[in-house]
Amino acid sequence: MSAPAAGDWPDDEPVDLTLVDPGPVDDALVDERIAAAVLKEADAAGAVLVAVAQLSDLQESGDATPSKIVAAEQKLASKERHHQAARDAVARARQRVAEEAHRADAPAEPETPALQFTTLPAFVAFFTELYRRDVFDTPDRVWCPEWWQHPEALARLEAIWRSYEALRHEPGTGMSVWLLVHVDPHMSQLLAPHGPFRGCHAKRGHATSPLAPFPLAEPPADWWPEEHSGL
Repeated sequence: MSAPAAGDWPDDEPVDLTLVDPGPVDDALVDERIAAAVLKEADAAGAVLVAVAQLSDLQESGDATPSKIVAAEQKLASKERHHQAARDAVARARQRVAEEAHRADAPAEPETPALQFTTLPAFVAFFTELYRRDVFDTPDRVWCPEWWQHPEALARLEAIWRSYEALRHEPGTGMSVWLLVHVDPHMSQLLAPHGPFRGCHAKRGHATSPLAPFPLAEPPADWWPEEHSGL
């Protein structure tokens, strides 16, 4: 706020009391920070009233020099700035208290349970002890001892691991859901003769020529417009 000119505050203009009124205080949010801020605002409001009275006295006296009036106006402007800063401090204090009260009332987020297995190899070691099938003397199922060499096996075994970690805490049917919905479909694909382990053998090990990726051709740039990209 800039200092008002000498003629901008005529004697008959009423003082805007909203500049000095600290306003109501919400008793539900009062704490030491708000109380301290309100006290500072009250002191600043009192200083504004004193500066207003001093300026009024100078303007009413006939022997006040223009320089004294200008100085009084500048002092009033300074007190008003301090008062506005004090009002802002009260608003910030109330907002902080309200935000803290809201956070205190908000339900606590449930803690994420610790993983039983911290790595995929550790889980696969456990899982292959649990999930046993004949993979040696049958053409119906194929397994690769170096399962990590197959991207699809990595993805499916990690999906089995993640679903296990999530569902093992579910009471009642959690493990049943894990086996029926996650384990059985993934393992039927992994162990299929034409699945990702094709060419590998449980005894002979990882195939030297694993399955190749699907061949791909680059589509024309104008065939896949941006609005159909899914972004």
